[in-house]
Amino acid sequence: IPMLPRERIRDEAALLVDELRSANDICEDNSVRFSRTCRGCGSMSARYASVACGHAACRECADGIECPEAGCSKATTFVNVIETDRQCGICIVDNPRFLDVFRACGHSICGACCGQMLLNRRDPANRSSIPLVCPLCRTVSTPFSLVEEAEGDLPHAGLPSLRRAFAGELYEEARRRAMRKLIEGRKVRYEKVDYYGGSMQAPMRLFAYGKNY
Repeated sequence: IPMLPRERIRDEAALLVDELRSANDICEDNSVRFSRTCRGCGSMSARYASVACGHAACRECADGIECPEAGCSKATTFVNVIETDRQCGICIVDNPRFLDVFRACGHSICGACCGQMLLNRRDPANRSSIPLVCPLCRTVSTPFSLVEEAEGDLPHAGLPSLRRAFAGELYEEARRRAMRKLIEGRKVRYEKVDYYGGSMQAPMRLFAYGKNY
């Protein structure tokens, strides 16, 4: 398996952040709204988010140790999401595609701004799991992404086919995408080799990183 340069991974992470930023603009332009109901009982009370899976629930449904979402039931803890609406506290987008929540304080920002904070940190090891400082209260914490359902159909053009953003795994997702592009871009070179005195065309699969073979 070829090694990926760190800058290549960072470039891919920057593309992911741009993708999330574009998704915010699309949701704003199309007035997309997201459901704020509890995933357990359907009520509209204050939201508590599951750290393990990102599903949101009301206080009563969040009293247990499992996610109340049908078909999920992951063992988890819940964080009280501090919000008055879905507006991002950094870029002031009123209705972002994804919200990321800080575990320690419950403040939320959009997925694009959370990704940009990871990029700005410039960790030499390209790790996403190191805690960030919440920009709203300065609490050191690690973020996670909410899973929210749109009210009605989402416009498909330009929107990433994702259920949640990359909080906690931005560089991991960037590394997967960079590797996928590298493998898909490999070239097959045919070289003549001797085989028991004869010759044949033998394919040699090479990873072509920015080169044509």
